Amino acid sequence: MLTELPNNLNNLKELYCYRNQLIELPNNLNNLIKLKCYKNQLTSLDVSKNVALTYLFCEINQLTTLDVSKNVALTNFGCYSNQLTSLDGCPKSVAGYFSCNSNQLTSLEGCPQWVGGHFGGYF
Repeated sequence: MLTELPNNLNNLKELYCYRNQLIELPNNLNNLIKLKCYKNQLTSLDVSKNVALTYLFCEINQLTTLDVSKNVALTNFGCYSNQLTSLDGCPKSVAGYFSCNSNQLTSLEGCPQWVGGHFGGYF
């Protein structure tokens, strides 16, 4: 299992690094359109520079905050089984998949107003 990734991944368009023991991702992954980093040990995730990101699956980590407000191209977004307390900064619409269940949420305020496919948002 991986515990870290090299820093020379800045030209990647897709990164699939799920089911490892990563505690952080390199901060130069600005060209990603797909990121699947679920089932790691991430406590933070900054995707603010990934404006073309369409797929983000960061489930089953230890995230306490996650801001995807700059990721307006997201069509599939999964953030379930983290420790998120708020959905502030979530996209306003998601064409495909959205799941935020099994977090520390007390409301769905801030979740997408429109989901075109699957919505999983129970507490």
